[in-house]
Amino acid sequence: MLGGIGDLVSALSGQDARRGVLRLDTALNNISQGLCFFDGEQRLIICNRRYIEMYDLPPERVRFGITLREIVELRYAAGSCPKMSANEYVAWRDNVAQSDQPHTSTVELQNGRTITIHHRPMPDGGWVATHEDITEFKRREKSFKLLFDSNPVPMWLMDLETFTFTAVNAAAIAHYGYTRDELAEMTVFDLRFPEDRNDFATYLRHGETSEGLRIWRHRKADGTPIFVSVYTAELEYAGRKSRLCAAIDVTEQRRAEQLLLMQKTQMDTAVNNMLHGLVLFDAQARLIVCNSRYIEMYRLSPQIARPGCTLHELVYHRRDQGGFRGDPEQYCREILDKVRSGETWELMFQLPDGRTIQVVNRPMSDGSWVATHEDITERRRAQERIAQEADQHRRLFETSLDLILVTDRQGKILRVSPISTAILGYAPDEMVGRSAAEFVFPDDLEATRTEMQAARRGHHMRNFETRYIHKARMVRCLVGTRANALLHWSRRDRA
Repeated sequence: MLGGIGDLVSALSGQDARRGVLRLDTALNNISQGLCFFDGEQRLIICNRRYIEMYDLPPERVRFGITLREIVELRYAAGSCPKMSANEYVAWRDNVAQSDQPHTSTVELQNGRTITIHHRPMPDGGWVATHEDITEFKRREKSFKLLFDSNPVPMWLMDLETFTFTAVNAAAIAHYGYTRDELAEMTVFDLRFPEDRNDFATYLRHGETSEGLRIWRHRKADGTPIFVSVYTAELEYAGRKSRLCAAIDVTEQRRAEQLLLMQKTQMDTAVNNMLHGLVLFDAQARLIVCNSRYIEMYRLSPQIARPGCTLHELVYHRRDQGGFRGDPEQYCREILDKVRSGETWELMFQLPDGRTIQVVNRPMSDGSWVATHEDITERRRAQERIAQEADQHRRLFETSLDLILVTDRQGKILRVSPISTAILGYAPDEMVGRSAAEFVFPDDLEATRTEMQAARRGHHMRNFETRYIHKARMVRCLVGTRANALLHWSRRDRA
């Protein structure tokens, strides 16, 4: 039975009145706050069960008419009194009781609990008061404050009406470079650059919250821009709607990402401007990357030739586009067998349209492999033309009626046309390896060397006469000679 209600019920007559009081008793005893009602002489009229339990009071002693002084003595006996003497407490309560203004105070009890008291004066000098045990709240608040203040991540509390900083931790002060007093005069908009504030205002106006998925640009005290990922949570702080913010600086990470993006762009540009087609497969024969040259070479669809496409799918697509002929299954099986062997290998094949492709496959240690595809159609045609021209030159050299000497830079004979036997009496193999100067008539040697040097320096070729020595008769032969006759040297010497 709550203090005073039993006496009140006994004093009332009439069943309805008593029933109403009992309902009031039930209601008051089921609220979470302690409640007490004193008259103008500081005598208890009513208190609920929560009030008695909160202060560990003996229920049988808390009756209608008990004085405030007697309740204070019971509380001191139970150890549930404030951390002050009984006289000090009564004097403080008297001062509050005499006030005609509502009053709220928070006291810490000797047993460690913290109570918030809301005092409301009555016209006759009495008062009604609610007592709320906020011990757990205070503990959570202390834990939060400890976590908040010692957290290495910059954190602050923002008032959702004024957007001012209601609290900032040491990490925020150190990271942003503002003093605590400066931040107390600022709003969260002051952390933004002017051109970013409209976007932030729209974000706040829409009531959005941040879970670190959005990157914001903030300004430090010295004007340095930084990029932060902000995590937020809504809460009530000091009786006001607030938002807790934790800012993780991702400036270096963002720079690294931008550098990687730039490098990837450069790499993509380089790869897509290669003359060779390039494809890279993983160990499961799935396409990792292919360049635009490869797609163009086989006229493939980018929607099919994209990362994740298998080797089989790619080869069948090439066949459908006219870029492969043969058995796709056998071709894929041979490639995979070669990859498992770990050896680099080349293959060459001709497309249905007549183009010739050379492929070089290079396996990697993890089972993946890279392949380059080169269209060598023009090169093969050029090689065929060069071979044909070389054959024609060989026949011309062998059947020429002119004496042709091919020498190196030092004048050593590398090759001689067969007509040398008829003109000088020397068979070609008798002259090869010897100095061309041995066969020039001594009186003409200096002039011949001068002409040859002029030709080597890029002067126009011209005809001049040089006398040679015939083998059989050992006589002087006057031979018409072109300045480039002795200028030919081997490809190896030119290199």
